[in-house]
Amino acid sequence: MEVIRKNNQVKKIAIIGVIAIVTTAAIINILKITVVEPRPFIALVNVNLLIYENDSLSFPSGRTGNIFALLTAIGLHWTICWKKIQ
Repeated sequence: MEVIRKNNQVKKIAIIGVIAIVTTAAIINILKITVVEPRPFIALVNVNLLIYENDSLSFPSGRTGNIFALLTAIGLHWTICWKKIQ
């Protein structure tokens, strides 16, 4: 915990990551409402589910979008920092 308090770069990455996830979540929810793509188990017959999903819309994937946004933000931050060093 002491490392996070003293390291401003870690704080900056965390803030960028949170902003990226919140922005992506908003975009994904707007796309889900716009596209209205049902989950395969709703569109197909005779599908045996291992787990039940509460959300009836499947595209785009919220989990995939969030991890992509987070890793892109971190990657861009480190690329900018690396260019400053060279």
